[in-house]
Amino acid sequence: MSWEHDMWAYSERKKEDLLRKEKQMHRQREWDTLCEREKLRQKETSDEFRNIMNELRREWREERDREREKDFIRKTEWESMISRERARLKAKMQEFQDDCERERQRWIIEDIEWEKEKAEFL
Repeated sequence: MSWEHDMWAYSERKKEDLLRKEKQMHRQREWDTLCEREKLRQKETSDEFRNIMNELRREWREERDREREKDFIRKTEWESMISRERARLKAKMQEFQDDCERERQRWIIEDIEWEKEKAEFL
């Protein structure tokens, strides 16, 4: 009977071992599943974050480009205004120089006429 009892005890231990291993494997599968889910969640979160950052970078680039374009337009308008002002001042300067030349010519003519009158009088 002791041999049968030993076999029965051995069989029971084997069943317990198998049950324990099965439970361990089940827990390991659950853990693996949880780990996979967490990895997927982190990847999705990471992808979302990357997408959000890419969108922000795109918006920042667009805003920077708009500002550069505005700056270019302002610069162009400023340069155009400066160019018009230079042309206006150049025209004024030329007009002033022309007036000075006419006045000089008038004085020369007056001096010549004065010399003629002076010569006739003497």
